[in-house]
Amino acid sequence: MAYLLDANVFIQAKNLHYGLDFCPAFWEWLITCNRAGTVFSIEKVGDELAAGADELSTWAAPLGSGFFLRPDATVLPALANVSTWVTGQSYEAAAVSTFSPWPTTTSSATPRRMATRL
Repeated sequence: MAYLLDANVFIQAKNLHYGLDFCPAFWEWLITCNRAGTVFSIEKVGDELAAGADELSTWAAPLGSGFFLRPDATVLPALANVSTWVTGQSYEAAAVSTFSPWPTTTSSATPRRMATRL
């Protein structure tokens, strides 16, 4: 099973408990898992990390499209299914707007968007 990581996984790890200088093993583990086909992210997350212009962007830069996947013809039709699923959950409107361009009604549940199984 593969996991798709959101930007928060990288950013919070760097800022909180797994700083690149403090815990390099975490960052090496992510690369090892990617090479094993179990950990990926998406191109937009790679773009977000690059925009940070910091040590995290330096770490992410050489990983390229093998780690930060580009959408292809099979991904785009699936976006409607993902959007439907997200809007059917009990997420706050701010969290849902991250996933879906369509307006929705939601409850006050806390959003979770750290990793998604592929």
